[in-house]
Amino acid sequence: MKKPSSLSIWQAGAAALACGRNTEEQLDAVRKYGNHAVAPVLRTRLLAGLGVPRAREQAENCIIFGCYRPFADPFLVRDYIRVLELLKVDYTYLDQEQCCGMPFAMMPRSADRDAALAESLAFNKENDEQATRKGAKKLAYCCMGCAYAARNAAPDAPNRHVYMPDLIFDHLGQRQLA
Repeated sequence: MKKPSSLSIWQAGAAALACGRNTEEQLDAVRKYGNHAVAPVLRTRLLAGLGVPRAREQAENCIIFGCYRPFADPFLVRDYIRVLELLKVDYTYLDQEQCCGMPFAMMPRSADRDAALAESLAFNKENDEQATRKGAKKLAYCCMGCAYAARNAAPDAPNRHVYMPDLIFDHLGQRQLA
């Protein structure tokens, strides 16, 4: 039996995330809810259940949780937040962040995929603008795919968009955590 390629595995993942919806239906969900998978109320309740405090109005860093990371790896998100609190990192997050578009990037090449990726640029820019309104100088992503998509959407500001462990390591310095 032939081993599946990485590309075919990613494409199967994109099909699973689509849940039988076509690209336009998924984009409509992002426009309406901020992501193509779940309603914001579920995200809000999950974050509260994980002990994530309410978002501050203003902060130096803005956390982007992503569409799937809180649901796929909730304890990782919880632990990221715990470490930020221990390090006294000034952070906030968006009440309704927009999907980064990585699930669309995993689709097979098509006109739908290209249109979805173009729209994901606008979604990433919306996140960036919301973070700027909150005073954030840096956006830290819990999902590497989201960080990658955001960096591609803002190639002139790569240091503004970081993966969450990078933000943690930047603040850790020589300190040790108990």
